[in-house]
Amino acid sequence: MKTPKKVITRLLLNNWGGISHQVMELHEYVNLFSGMSGSGKSTVMDAIQVLLYGSLSQSFLNKAADERNRRTVMTYLKGAQKDGTANREGQDFCSNLVMEIQDLADDTYRCVGVCFEVRREERDLSRYSFFSHEGKMDGSFYRDEDGNPLRLKQMSALVKSHQKDPSGKLKGEDLNRMYPTNDAYQNALYGPVFGEIDGRRFTVMEKSAVALKMSNGVGQFIRDYMFPKSTSQAIEKISRQLGDYRDIRDTVADLEKRIGLLEEVRRLDGELAKARTDVVRGEYRLKLLKILGIRGEMERLEAEGQDLLLQENEVRSQRESLKEALNESQEAVVELRSRLKSSDYGKIREQLESLKETEGLLEKNQGAWNHVLEGLSRWEENEEVYGLVGNRALQAMEDVRCQKVTAQVLEELKQGLEETLDEVNAERDNLVQERREKTSALKEKEERLSDWKQGQKSYRHRKGLKEAQRALEQALFRETGRQVPVTILADAFDIRDSQWREAIEGRLGRVKYGLITPPEYASWAARLFGDMKEFENVDLFHVGRILEDEPQALSGSLYEAAEAGEEYVDGCLKHFLGRIMKCRNVEELETVKDGVTQDCYSYSNYTLRHLPARDCVQNACIGRTISKGKIRQLEEEIRLHKEELSGLEKRIRALDEARAYERISREVSEYLNLFEAGRELESNRKRQKGLEEELDRLEQAGALNALKEELAKAQKAYEEKEEAYGAAGARLSQIQARMAVNSAALEGQKRQLQEESGGVRSNEAEDQAIEECLKEKSLSAVRAAESSELEQARAREQKALEGRLEARLKFNRTYPSCGLTGAEETGAPYEELYKRYRRQYVEDYKEQFDRKCREVYASLRDNVIASIHGDIKAAYRQVREVNQVLGATSFYDSVYKIGITPASNENRQFYDMLMAPELDSKVVREEDMEGQISLGDDEFQRKYQQEIDLLVEKFIPSRTEDEIEAARRRAQMEQYADYRNYLTFNMYEVTVDEDGREKRIAVDEMAGNDSGGEGQNPKYAALFAGFALLYAQQYHRESRIRLVLLDEAFSKMDKTRSSVCLDYARKLGLQVIICVPDERLMTLMKNVDCVYGFRRRRNQISMMMIDKGRYLEMLRGEDDGDKAGEKDRDEAGEKSGEMGQDRKEG
Repeated sequence: MKTPKKVITRLLLNNWGGISHQVMELHEYVNLFSGMSGSGKSTVMDAIQVLLYGSLSQSFLNKAADERNRRTVMTYLKGAQKDGTANREGQDFCSNLVMEIQDLADDTYRCVGVCFEVRREERDLSRYSFFSHEGKMDGSFYRDEDGNPLRLKQMSALVKSHQKDPSGKLKGEDLNRMYPTNDAYQNALYGPVFGEIDGRRFTVMEKSAVALKMSNGVGQFIRDYMFPKSTSQAIEKISRQLGDYRDIRDTVADLEKRIGLLEEVRRLDGELAKARTDVVRGEYRLKLLKILGIRGEMERLEAEGQDLLLQENEVRSQRESLKEALNESQEAVVELRSRLKSSDYGKIREQLESLKETEGLLEKNQGAWNHVLEGLSRWEENEEVYGLVGNRALQAMEDVRCQKVTAQVLEELKQGLEETLDEVNAERDNLVQERREKTSALKEKEERLSDWKQGQKSYRHRKGLKEAQRALEQALFRETGRQVPVTILADAFDIRDSQWREAIEGRLGRVKYGLITPPEYASWAARLFGDMKEFENVDLFHVGRILEDEPQALSGSLYEAAEAGEEYVDGCLKHFLGRIMKCRNVEELETVKDGVTQDCYSYSNYTLRHLPARDCVQNACIGRTISKGKIRQLEEEIRLHKEELSGLEKRIRALDEARAYERISREVSEYLNLFEAGRELESNRKRQKGLEEELDRLEQAGALNALKEELAKAQKAYEEKEEAYGAAGARLSQIQARMAVNSAALEGQKRQLQEESGGVRSNEAEDQAIEECLKEKSLSAVRAAESSELEQARAREQKALEGRLEARLKFNRTYPSCGLTGAEETGAPYEELYKRYRRQYVEDYKEQFDRKCREVYASLRDNVIASIHGDIKAAYRQVREVNQVLGATSFYDSVYKIGITPASNENRQFYDMLMAPELDSKVVREEDMEGQISLGDDEFQRKYQQEIDLLVEKFIPSRTEDEIEAARRRAQMEQYADYRNYLTFNMYEVTVDEDGREKRIAVDEMAGNDSGGEGQNPKYAALFAGFALLYAQQYHRESRIRLVLLDEAFSKMDKTRSSVCLDYARKLGLQVIICVPDERLMTLMKNVDCVYGFRRRRNQISMMMIDKGRYLEMLRGEDDGDKAGEKDRDEAGEKSGEMGQDRKEG
């Protein structure tokens, strides 16, 4: 019986690229395609790949070629060339690709292929079908009698002729069929045709081999291709239990969280109760100390009251004695005063006192008259008012100053001043009105100056104009999605001739405040502005309609004095100014229909008028920019305006002062009395002088002096006794006041004692404790200590109360469905919930959760951990098998071996658990996983509990995950279920030193240090080993395909290294197809079994099987000496040169 493997024996190409018809025979082992670049090697390789992958995708076509020259199946079918032509352009045709496969185990054949039908106008493939049939290639090589490739219908009939059941009842099981889809073909190809291989892995490895790069390193290549991902269904098995586990775990966790929150509430309830007990005890102690203090204070007040009563009685008796002596002294003083008063001296003294009183009244009236005179003089001193005073009033004031005061003079002065006051009020009202107008004008100019300095024009006198501009801009942006400019006409142009500025400002008037937009947005603006009814004082010009009229400007019109920046603004100026003529005088004005002079005299519509100054000057605003000269001019105007306002304020203040001047507003008789007071005062003072001289004369007599001395002594004695009597009375009042305070304090203490004692139950233990404390410390010290302890207790109570409220609110926020608020008076509702949750936790869920944990643990251990354990062990075993072959093969001067070590990433923490010896006796293969015995090793669980819990968390799903999160979690689970993620793969170069010790160097670490050939050696060794593992027959007895495709192979390896690699492929039983350029042919010729030489001529690809025997005869003698070797190589070089010359001719 032959070796159990399948090989490709023949390949047929009909109408593929530059090949019209070709049948190629392939060897069981090494097949070599040789030719220069563009000779057609990749064309055949791509045809093979189409059949191997069952796909028309361009992603794998011509992988070794320039990425910018990407080919497609359609370009191959039409025979597209680099010059833009195509062999089968503009015609209908069919194409066939067929591959013949021989099973060496039973010498049977099968063919797989694809049939295309292409229409001349088609750009995309729509009519094609993959097929397969038993037996060798058809003798017609899939061509009809005319030599054309078979069509789909013809191919279907041919395939059907191979069927064992032509009725088609066994179509799904028969390989003689046309496949409706690419997937159906791939299932058959990778199944019975190729011998049940991993199609996905096969496709990836073949594509990688065709354009071998290994950009991620040899170690990553070994991991991805030599050790496939496990197909274990462990994730599905454990996922069925993780949902239930998650639910019960979440329920238990929720219960534990509820219990934990309620335990915190209970703890704080206990702290609150203890703190409240301490507060009650402290309050009782302080109340008791307060009562004791009140009693002590009452005893002190009673003793003080008795002492004050004795003092009161003593002071009363002293005061009565002083009263009798005071009465006697008063009688003596009265008697002496009567004697003195009855004399001449007394009478004169009375008269003198009366005159002095009269003098004071007269002096007051004289001062009032002087004040009147001073007030009258202000009318003449105030320059602003003086001009308003009439002549009659001035003459009367002159008479008053000259002491010519009569009733008639005062009446004339009063009337004159009243008339003057009326004049003052009228003048003030005029000035106030003028100030109001100037203030308003100044404010407007200051606002205009502020806007100008900020680069903006002031349109404050046009209310709503700027708002309308912004509103219309925003509406246009929302409507069109673009920033459409909305401009005030005055801002859109300049006046080039300043002599006509005022005329243009005045003639435009309201027009210059109108809004304009670019003409293309005029209709949009008109529609949107129609809804803005709040801007009734703002105009919008339809620029589009204005430009449609194509306005023209007359020569000599105001248009010539203006200059616009935008074309549509220029059209508006022609419309508004183009018919208004510039006139130098009235005579010219009469000769035109519409015109204006420089001094703003206007004629229009048969009407002559002077343009308003407010339009021409005050509100001038035309110009795209504001000049510095205009700003300086406005600043000067504001300065002069402020000076005028200051003068007005001064005049108004002067008039306001005049309104308060003296104007003889009372009765004239009063003013006459004030005037006469001066004369009477002089007479009074003369009389006083005479009386004072008479008193001096009387005082010189001796009898009167003796009487006055006696009266003074008696008066002094009376005053002393009166002072003593008053002091006694004051002392008595003090004592009585103290007695009243004492009595009130005593009554207050009694009431307080009654209030404090009411409702207090005696506590003998606390009372005795207080008594003991008072024996050692004072009442105040004990009270201070107890107050401090009470404050601390209250602080603990408040803290516990706040903590309990926070704990309650935390529970209620977390579980609002319980219906609690946190303001409950007692903790009974929380205590009831706590007991219920504890009962549910213990009785309902804890045992169930423990049981579910054991189930999940067992499932994880048996289905995941054990599976990964078995896969890792199998990987180590496969490495040993591959290394046996690698170790027996010396790649020139190198020996390579594959190595597996524990991963150095975060998965390293699980490696010891996955490789635990407790798992060895229980590991079974995937096929026997169902019904396997549980490991049940408590020692294993205790030893690796932490790792198991962590792994469970990696696998457990979220309750609220969506499709994206589920996919992400699934990918994470697959990563942790993939045994390769717990290992690090590498290839080592093995050397033995002089002492026989084996030394290993990682190939990936040598990258960049080795030569090109040394760097490629391990890559091909790993590649061939990967294919060997892919095609391994460890669990499947059916023979398999063992194909490897290589493009531009061994490009940097010398002859010896290439030979070793090919020998290694033979040892592994691989069928290899290699594409190389002609210069590599001589190097590889000895080690290949079949050679095809490719040539391209006139857009046609031809190929020839090279006679290896003749070719090697040219190379014989290579080892017989340098000279003979050189001769043989020269002959071989001549042969290769002839082949190269043929290529050039083609």
